[in-house]
Amino acid sequence: MLIRQALDALAVRLDGRLAAAKTIARQRAILHNALEYAVELAFLPENPLTRVKWKTPKTAESVDRRGLKHRTADDTRPVPARPELVEILRCHLGHFGMTCGTRPCRRG
Repeated sequence: MLIRQALDALAVRLDGRLAAAKTIARQRAILHNALEYAVELAFLPENPLTRVKWKTPKTAESVDRRGLKHRTADDTRPVPARPELVEILRCHLGHFGMTCGTRPCRRG
């Protein structure tokens, strides 16, 4: 069915990766409104989108429990920092180490 193919296409970005949940919902709403307008102008007898049972695919945002939007649970990213701050952090870690699990902590 052509409508289902259009909905599936909404879920994919131009680079082939899955789009974010909010992006998919927004694009589906735009498609729905465009089809409603076509019905209003009598180009279509009814909105074909209302007859299709389609669920939004699971995205990284919808399955992420840590609150990091658009990233999976095992995804990491570099965090830029000023060289002065990096020097202070390295000095701190050299002196106190990583005593509380993986967080930089003060001993004692």
